[in-house]
Amino acid sequence: MLIIPDVHINSRMKDTILAGLRNLVDQNDSEDSLIFLWDYVYHFAYDRTSLLSLFRFFVELYHQWKKLYILAGNHDWISEQFVFEEWKLATDLLLTEQSSWTFWKIEFITQPTHHTIDWENILFLPYNVHTQVAATSFANCGRFPDIEKTIQELWLSQHKWEQFSSRVNQFLLDEVSRLWTNEKLLVIHHHYLEWVQFPWQRWRFWFKDVAIDRRFADIPTICLLSGHIHQPFVYKNYCCLWSLWATSPLEVNHCKVYGILQDNILEVLPLSLNAYMKIDVTWWEVVSRAQIEKIQELWWLDVSTNLQWNDSWKVTFWDLVMHEYSTLTLQLIVDKIDYTRIDDYVEESLVTSLQDIQLKKQGMWLDALVEKLSLADKNLHEWFSDRKGILKLYLSNKYPDESEEYETVLRDLWLL
Repeated sequence: MLIIPDVHINSRMKDTILAGLRNLVDQNDSEDSLIFLWDYVYHFAYDRTSLLSLFRFFVELYHQWKKLYILAGNHDWISEQFVFEEWKLATDLLLTEQSSWTFWKIEFITQPTHHTIDWENILFLPYNVHTQVAATSFANCGRFPDIEKTIQELWLSQHKWEQFSSRVNQFLLDEVSRLWTNEKLLVIHHHYLEWVQFPWQRWRFWFKDVAIDRRFADIPTICLLSGHIHQPFVYKNYCCLWSLWATSPLEVNHCKVYGILQDNILEVLPLSLNAYMKIDVTWWEVVSRAQIEKIQELWWLDVSTNLQWNDSWKVTFWDLVMHEYSTLTLQLIVDKIDYTRIDDYVEESLVTSLQDIQLKKQGMWLDALVEKLSLADKNLHEWFSDRKGILKLYLSNKYPDESEEYETVLRDLWLL
């Protein structure tokens, strides 16, 4: 099966993304089952024309006798409405017309669903499972008491998202508890793993982010697979496959991948649609092609290190495919932003080859940021991911008499 991570299509990258997807399918023509790991749009950058172009691509694959599994992620919902719902109706009509051809299909997965694909026992766990699970009571199987205790505590929490986490974890625990002793289950999900420090991530994730209990990663009868975090790594039984492309300048010095799962071996292949590369030229000589290639080799070394074989995941790699210079954005850290001095930073032959060159001043050090935000009493390394906490603290300091009123408005807007 061909596993394609978070698409995040938009108007700027639409043509590049679709061309890249067609190339992936062509290069792996023998793979009949395609699993798309959610997040086809952005919450705040929804472009209907781009989404419809992606739909048309799905129909192309349908007519190539492919089986498509289209999973719902956190970006694919407008309130409780799945963005594919309207088009799903048209797809259902298409499938009805071709009902006799059962060996290929398009399936939009918005609810927990079991499938057997290429002899793999799979549970698809879309993001919104917490809206579909009735959590009036919890069944205790006794096999995982620590997880059960955490689920109970989360359900009693006053925080809505922690209650959501309790439902996700209870559903997964019920599924795991039903497995026979030697039965294996691949859980393809769209949630964080709570409290684990992942490679390249500066912040941990919490149950307030809707997360799976980290102790699920120790259960030998399951394997966890997701996108969502936009970076590839293996942690115990959990494997993350990143996103299809560098969705923001925050994803600098990253290498994107996709995967082929066959015979319990995950084959990881590099994916070159676009890239952001950051180089500090305040202490460096003029940037050359050799230097860029060296950085890309280090990217791939990091990926291969973070996806090493373990008892749960057996991973193989292809050689790194270098980014084309026409798709590469180079970010240069400089003392002073002066675009008339580009030739001082980048060798002349590169200037016209790159997609873009951006000059950035050296950012503020973390300790200075702590002091500036008046958060010296916090451990910012662990706390900074809680943007809502920062916002509430700011409001209480800035508007002490009106902070509760502001918080009410922000909660109504789903910002708190």
